[in-house]
Amino acid sequence: MRSIVVALSSCLLLFSACTQKESTHLETPQAKKEKDTTAQTIEKDSTALKFSAFAYPQDIEGCSCYFSSSREEFVKQNYLYVDDYQRKAYVKLKDQLHILSFKHLNPEATTMLHIEAQNKQVNVVLQAELVEKGEIETALYQGTLTATDRKGNTTTQEVYGECGC
Repeated sequence: MRSIVVALSSCLLLFSACTQKESTHLETPQAKKEKDTTAQTIEKDSTALKFSAFAYPQDIEGCSCYFSSSREEFVKQNYLYVDDYQRKAYVKLKDQLHILSFKHLNPEATTMLHIEAQNKQVNVVLQAELVEKGEIETALYQGTLTATDRKGNTTTQEVYGECGC
């Protein structure tokens, strides 16, 4: 009886050793799959959205919001987002200027700004908090600008800018 238990234990030990080797062998294709997924992610990132700066559009007059990537870029007038409070907003993504229609707009906000605009290719959300009340109907804001294309690619950029008349 004792020899049967020892033989059975030996078989179990041998079986578990083979199983461990086999599972280690199976991990290699899993590692390969993870590597392939990483490669796809990098490849997807190469097509990801990216904001580009542009000059203030000539057809915008009067009240508007305009935002840059930083205070320094704002002073240089390199804008990532510009709108006219009424009909349209502009963003430049992957070096293509997009004209957007408003989905949601609250430019009269006192401390928080929330603007949503879209076209057939992209949705853009601007969320910003009041930094400083400016002179004569203007206010400086700091926040984020997020764009999402129809494929689900998203980019978010910190922004600094002004709204006013």
